[in-house]
Amino acid sequence: MVAMATVKRIETFEDFAKVHGILLAASGLPESLHRRLFQKLSTETFDGGEHFQIEPCEDNRMRRLVLTSDSMAKDSNLREVPGLAERMSSLMCVDIDTNLDGENE
Repeated sequence: MVAMATVKRIETFEDFAKVHGILLAASGLPESLHRRLFQKLSTETFDGGEHFQIEPCEDNRMRRLVLTSDSMAKDSNLREVPGLAERMSSLMCVDIDTNLDGENE
C-alpha cells in the first residue's frame, strides 16, 4: 500500500516564508518586500505588465525587458530597489531597456 502525502496549501505569510525563505534570500529581493510578494501571489495580482513588458528583438531570437511606466505608484516599492530591473532581466534572460523618456514605444 502506497501512502499518499498530503499537500498543504500555503495560506499564511509565515508558511510562505518558511517554504520559500532560501529562494527569497537568494533572489536579492529585499526582505521588506517579501510580504508584498506573498500578498500579490496569494491574491493573484499579476500587475507587472503595468510597469514592464518583454519584447522580441533581433529576428525574435532575443528578448528585452522594457519599462513601460514613467512613474510608479508610491506604494509600488519597485523604484526603491536598486538594480531590481537588472536582476529581473537577468532572471528572465532578457536585455533591459531603461529608456523612459518616450523614445521607445
